[in-house]
Amino acid sequence: MVSLSLLLLSLGWIASSAAVFEPKVRLGRCTLVGDDIKGLKQEFFGGIPYAEPPVGKLRLKPPVLKTRLEAQSFDARFFGPACLQDGLPLDSVSENCLTINIFRPAGLAPEAGLPVLFWVYGGGFDSGASSIYNGSGIVAQSVARGTPVIYVNFNYRLGPLGFPQGQEGKNIDLVSRGKFQSIPSANDKKALNLAMKDQLTALQWVQENIGLFGGDKNKVTVFGQSAGAIMTSILLLNSPIAQYARAAILQSGSPSTALTFNAARRETEWQKFVTAVPSCTITAKSGRTFDCLQKANSSDILKGVLSARSNAGELFPYDPTLDGPDGLFPELPSQFYARGKFARIPTIAGTTLDEGTIFTPRTIGTESQIRDYIIANYSPPAVTVQTLAKTADELLRLYPNDPAQGSPFNTGSETFGLSPVYKQTAALREASPLSSFSLF
Repeated sequence: MVSLSLLLLSLGWIASSAAVFEPKVRLGRCTLVGDDIKGLKQEFFGGIPYAEPPVGKLRLKPPVLKTRLEAQSFDARFFGPACLQDGLPLDSVSENCLTINIFRPAGLAPEAGLPVLFWVYGGGFDSGASSIYNGSGIVAQSVARGTPVIYVNFNYRLGPLGFPQGQEGKNIDLVSRGKFQSIPSANDKKALNLAMKDQLTALQWVQENIGLFGGDKNKVTVFGQSAGAIMTSILLLNSPIAQYARAAILQSGSPSTALTFNAARRETEWQKFVTAVPSCTITAKSGRTFDCLQKANSSDILKGVLSARSNAGELFPYDPTLDGPDGLFPELPSQFYARGKFARIPTIAGTTLDEGTIFTPRTIGTESQIRDYIIANYSPPAVTVQTLAKTADELLRLYPNDPAQGSPFNTGSETFGLSPVYKQTAALREASPLSSFSLF
């Protein structure tokens, strides 16, 4: 009887051990405990800090690479919180959001040397999160094809925290400027295009650590969509990105997709943000807001971020800005191309099918309203009203009111209960000289 009891206990222990298998990777002195993705033969390691928390004195400053985790063990079974933004539950966002995630085929040895796909999400520069993009499907496809890969994604700062605007940001960016040859240190005073610096820091983390997960640091492909593609394409012009990636895939984004301005042009938008931070309201027009914002608590900062989106005077008020000599984005893309200055790495570029449909106003019901919408939202300031009107008329001719030709494409004459001109408007929004491909 005793022997039978011991046998049953042993079998139970074996079954229990199999049920709670957790993949582990040693990162310095810390053990990362990941998640075994049941049924897919994959492993996930998530929520790993790649930079120091960008709070307090590090708020509105370049990211500082996380070189080690202090704990002996780190629970990496879950995604980290998203960066501050509107539209997500408050308990799912945090300023302490600079984390990275890894999906890999199960059982990889460190020497496996698999290629790495590094994803940069979109979201208009003020929304998005790595947790939205589960990479298990891509990894499963790669294994089925016999060309297994590791998928990596990360969070970057958004809105006014990721892309500070205004004259003050421009001024600070000119202080103690040194040539950008490596990831900025904590003492670097550059304040513009912080989200793109987050991206570079995450790529540096991959270079230093992906080998521990079975990846090859020399086989990293960066791929991004919309804002993620725009950020990546700008970095291809004037940054160390070629040191960290051997190829790029740009989905619906190029250096010229977003309007390119000096940061000072959006001083009003920056003042709106600061005004909405309760502890800094009084400083909004002082030209000395950064010190106050760095001392503010995260609750106040969140209020400012939420207000910045809802009270924005532009569709995309926070995006990459020109940051002067030796910056990441010192001049117009056309000037880089004219001099033949850009990263010489293989690149695929295209547009994501139907992507622009989500931004199409559902209140437009006539071609006349489409015409007014085009003129109001896509008008170069130096062009006459007559020229704008002719351009709008030509666009309407090229994109006729035929639902079968509209967006979402390949859906026939279906109008989804909306005005027939909705699909016409959506097709206009998606107009691009590049070929389309389906988002995979």
